[in-house]
Amino acid sequence: MSTHRSKTLMINDIMNNFKNKFYVDIAPEESDNSVFEKLVAYLMTCKHSSDYDFSIQDICTGQNDSSVGSEMSIDSAAVIVNGNVVSGVDSLENIVVNSGDKVNVSYVFTQAKNKERFSNIAGEYGKFTTGINNILRATKTDKYYTQGINNFIEIKNLVESGVINVEGGTKSITINGGIEINSYFVISGSENSMEDDLRGAREHIANNNLNLDNIGNYIINSTEIAGHETLRKVHDDVFMGADADFNSRTLAPFTMDNIRRHGIEAIYTGYLPFKEYKRIIQDDEGNLRGGIFSENVRGYLESPINKSIKKSLAGVSDGSSGGKGRDLFFAMNNGVTIISKDLQSGLGTGNTMKIRGYQIVNGCQTSNILHEYYSECIKDLKKIKEGLPKEYIDIDINALSDKFSEDLLDGNIQGNPKELKQKIDAAISCHKDIEDIESSICVPVRIIHTKKDDAIDMIISSTNTQNSVNELVLLSRSEFNKGLERYFKNAYNGALRYERRKNQYATSDDLFKYKISMDELLKAYACIYLKSPHESARYMGKLKKKATSKTPTIFSDTHSYESYYLAARIYIDLDNWMRESKILSECRRYRWHMMYAVASILDATVMSKDRGCIKILDKNSNSADVAKRMESTLEKYVNLFDSDYEAIKDIFKRSKESVDEAIQVMLENKIQLNEINKDPEFHKTISNLLK
Repeated sequence: MSTHRSKTLMINDIMNNFKNKFYVDIAPEESDNSVFEKLVAYLMTCKHSSDYDFSIQDICTGQNDSSVGSEMSIDSAAVIVNGNVVSGVDSLENIVVNSGDKVNVSYVFTQAKNKERFSNIAGEYGKFTTGINNILRATKTDKYYTQGINNFIEIKNLVESGVINVEGGTKSITINGGIEINSYFVISGSENSMEDDLRGAREHIANNNLNLDNIGNYIINSTEIAGHETLRKVHDDVFMGADADFNSRTLAPFTMDNIRRHGIEAIYTGYLPFKEYKRIIQDDEGNLRGGIFSENVRGYLESPINKSIKKSLAGVSDGSSGGKGRDLFFAMNNGVTIISKDLQSGLGTGNTMKIRGYQIVNGCQTSNILHEYYSECIKDLKKIKEGLPKEYIDIDINALSDKFSEDLLDGNIQGNPKELKQKIDAAISCHKDIEDIESSICVPVRIIHTKKDDAIDMIISSTNTQNSVNELVLLSRSEFNKGLERYFKNAYNGALRYERRKNQYATSDDLFKYKISMDELLKAYACIYLKSPHESARYMGKLKKKATSKTPTIFSDTHSYESYYLAARIYIDLDNWMRESKILSECRRYRWHMMYAVASILDATVMSKDRGCIKILDKNSNSADVAKRMESTLEKYVNLFDSDYEAIKDIFKRSKESVDEAIQVMLENKIQLNEINKDPEFHKTISNLLK
């Protein structure tokens, strides 16, 4: 069997599954090399994101635009803020609206080579790190770069400026602890070849490590060089759900039989020492697991309360300053609720419990605080050990004192023995403190085993009743939204799905062509039926209030499902056309106004000629009273799209032209370019130009 054939067999199932899941972002004729680059980009970004539902095109540096410009030997560049992948400036603004004064930020870069071995790695690695260095130093966009690289630079510079435009003015943010730089160089071959291939290249690689200490508040993690074994592990975590094994001897089963009537198979309650709990929230590299908080209605915020909790954890459990926080953590914490669709208890020997595809639905704050605090202690220990002589670094921490005594006796110590002893004592003390954290901190835990969505909805709603929760997430569990999800699934052979719950289809085998998230549908609906593209572009807070008020104008029980489906179709179809036309990055800021223009053109050219249809922009088009006419309107659009796509493309093209012309009018009226898309006069200008 050829080397190429062998390699293909090893990653074939991963590649095929990926192409099935992301056919929207992958063209049918796309090469294996291109698909592999996107696979690596997506999976490595997911390692650092709590949101798996992002477009690959948003992070690829050159594959969603023309060939003009350099990718800087970088396949993907992602900005992640509070666990969310930032697709553009408007996306960033929406994220920080619901953030505290401090935000967690990381950058993820990838370079992928679809080949069997790490050949010529030194030169390729050098180009990769040089490219990262250059774009991190970039203070402005440049025509020399691709649109993907420029999009990253624009977001990066805005994040690092510390001032973000939001509804009502600006918001100052502070980056919590510094920006983590994560980079991955990945091949499709085996990691087993790594050691031989890297022999002779390590010095060159070391010399090409990022040197950014003087240009930004960066925490630089070493570039991970990996093969298909790592891809397999991350792939399984993302698409099959994370799995965790831990000792469950401190948990007890809830034995009442009547819970099964509600679709709950088992409940375990009690506590877990942090040594066991960290197996649930951290991966093997000590990173916070991505995706396990996607069902948590409260994102993590750096608040004064959380700061005080971390401060109380500092210190040992002997009652010294702050030490009580560890011993009494169990008593002072409300606990964590975990829902697992797959749970196995008593595997093998001992008290092993295995959960897969689980979600922490309540306890995001607790988990993040503990992870951050523990990680900081681990970093402190690593820093101390790195300050030791080379011959001491790899020695077991418990053997350091013996090693020092032997070297002192033999006269083998280079430098000042007193200083070395102080460093060794500091390392030992730090190590003991970490062990104390693992044993002293006990986390109240409730693990619920259920596969029923209704039971999951009930649990999430009942465990998140405080005012600080994301009300929109709770609204997603309303009967109207459940009905809307069913309508999308049954309409037009289920080609377009409504992702009512975040990441709901991330691990699904259900085949469909397109999907739209709740946030996207909210914006698409408001853009057309509320004639508010400016709010869809920038003012997510206003839209959420319109959806969650006592008399909602979005997601109301009085609305027709057809109107939402039509809004979703126009959004998806326009988005695909922009990708085909290589203008997505250029038009991203104005996509909602283009949608509004499309609806206006459709009303004037298509809907007005059919008495059975209702005009899309008609103020009554969203009412259940006109559901039949809206059904006809929807059918008219779908039939036109299927029978005469060229006509649809002409409408999309006209929408862009009208937006471009309206931008010039706004500029002539002295409106700043970065303010145009949130100005309510903008869509009125578009309307006037289309008349």
